[in-house]
Amino acid sequence: MRLSPIVLLLRAGNTSFGDEIAGSAEFGSVQEDTLEANTAYVIQLSEVATPNTIQGDVSQKLVEGFGVVVAIKNDQSQADKTGLTAFDSLFNVRKELWKVLIGLFIDDEDPNDGYYQDGPIYYKGGTLLDINPAWLWYQFEFEYPAMLTGQLKEYNLDDFNTLSAQWVMTPNAQIPLEGAGDLPDALESSDMDSIIDFTENLLAGAFSSDFAAGFDLYKG
Repeated sequence: MRLSPIVLLLRAGNTSFGDEIAGSAEFGSVQEDTLEANTAYVIQLSEVATPNTIQGDVSQKLVEGFGVVVAIKNDQSQADKTGLTAFDSLFNVRKELWKVLIGLFIDDEDPNDGYYQDGPIYYKGGTLLDINPAWLWYQFEFEYPAMLTGQLKEYNLDDFNTLSAQWVMTPNAQIPLEGAGDLPDALESSDMDSIIDFTENLLAGAFSSDFAAGFDLYKG
């Protein structure tokens, strides 16, 4: 699940929060923010997958859950500190969120890539998270179904019988004699000139022969 498309859709949805809508990994971090206006945060709540349902391939149903946590001012008057005015305002906030999100497909993933949204967003419910003399925190929860598909993969462990390595001797421009420096990327720059075949050498009883040549030690 990606949170940023939901944030952008809510910002463009003409809600009472305007641009005061952001994404966050979890509620604890947003509650520490210093707020000046009513604010909404989109957070991921859950990701539930069912067991694979077919043989020979992968086909799993997922339910992606996210929440819209809203912080509503609770200090407009002495009466507001009880939370009544702020709580009543949630009725209209909920309708605003429903108008933007309910029935929406937000996932533009290609089904051929193995993951796609399989149904529209629906409303799951809401819950009061916290209330204090300044703010009321409430969470609206939403979900949508998704599918994970793929083909079974087989790997031949014989491929791990050999090891490719590139030996860079010092002194060398890529490895300074002093200082940490940056080591060359063996995976990208390997010329495959040096191959250590563990299977062959072990059978031949000459495993150590591959390391008979001396190498300068890199000292950072």
